[in-house]
Order: sequence, then structure tokens, then C-alpha cells
Amino acid sequence: MKLFKTPKGTELPILNLRGKDYLEVKYRLVWFREEHPDWGIETCFITNEVDIAGAQATIKNSDGRIMSESHKFEEPTHFPDYREKAETGAIGRALALLGYGTQFCADELDEGDRIVDSPAKPVGVPKKVVTPKVPQPVLTKQEVRPEAHPAPQEEGNPTLQAIGAASRVLIAKDALTLDSLKAELMATYGVVTKESLSPEQAKQFLVWLRGKVAEG
Repeated sequence: MKLFKTPKGTELPILNLRGKDYLEVKYRLVWFREEHPDWGIETCFITNEVDIAGAQATIKNSDGRIMSESHKFEEPTHFPDYREKAETGAIGRALALLGYGTQFCADELDEGDRIVDSPAKPVGVPKKVVTPKVPQPVLTKQEVRPEAHPAPQEEGNPTLQAIGAASRVLIAKDALTLDSLKAELMATYGVVTKESLSPEQAKQFLVWLRGKVAEG
């Protein structure tokens, strides 16, 4: 008879079940209790009819955390004591999921021709269309020139044209940013664009910008 030795040295008999090595559930329990004497195994029947019994086994650690859970169904046409067999089978599967006798559980975890996790080709799932990103032109510092054409709103208004020119000089020199200019307009005048300034406010803002330009 073949024997299996647990890490603690206990020798357990291995059966030959339909050409496969099989460690009976009662011996798996011996192995399990050697390593986890304070863990618990709970069982219940999820189906208990005249023609079928379904048992559930749950293994919990000493803190009550579920470590493994499995099920087993049996019919009286297979075993007269089918309820007991279902309960024992559920315990055996739960132990096997934790590694106790996994290599000796014969066909308990064998799916045969019914592979439950075999890949399936998705049906009716459209292919994801990826739209390539078009790179946007980046305006470099050298391309921001004070002599650039004024914005349409500046035409016919010398003060706004002067504000625009001074702003472009400061931005080109990294002295200010567009956001900082907007912040200054909001903080001082309560507006975010120079076009919203009154003529007097525009003159005051221009004086402030020229002072920034003079600072270098």
C-alpha cells in the first residue's frame, strides 16, 4: 500500500481509485487537524430532497474568516446514504481547495469533458474603434512675437492694441503668462478680458503693463 507522509511525519494510506491515487477525506482531516487544530469546519444542506441532497462545507480560520467553501450533490441511485456522502464530499472538496489532498482527490475536482473555464469567443461585441490623436501645433516662445497682428477686437482701439503688444512682449520674455494676466484683470477690475475694460481702466492697465516691460 502506498503511503503519504504529512509534514509532521504522520503516514496516511493512499488508495487506488479507478487508477488514480486517492486520499480519503478522513485522512485529509487528520492532516488538516495537525496543522490547524483551532480552525473550524461547518456543514449544512442547501438541498435535501427525496431524490437529491446538496451539502455545503465551509472552513473558517480561528478568527472566523472563511478560508474555503465547496459543495457536493449526491443522489440515492448512486449511494443509499447519499446525504452523508454529499456532506463528506463537500468537506473533501473544501479541504482540497486548501491544498489538503489536492493531488490525491481522484475525480473530485476533475471536470472531465466539462471545462467550466474554457475560453469562449464573445458574440456581438463590437470592436473598439481607436481614433488616432492628431498632434496639435505647439506655439514656441520664438513664435510669440510682439509685432504679431493684433486680435480683431483690438483694431481701431489704440489702447487695446498697445495692451496686446505689451502682453505679448511679457509672455515672450516669460515675465507673465496668459493666466496671470487674466488673474490680474479679475483681481483689479473684475473682468477676464481687456475688451471688457472701460477706457479709463484700459489706460490704467496699459500703464501697469508698460511698467512690467520696463522692469525687464
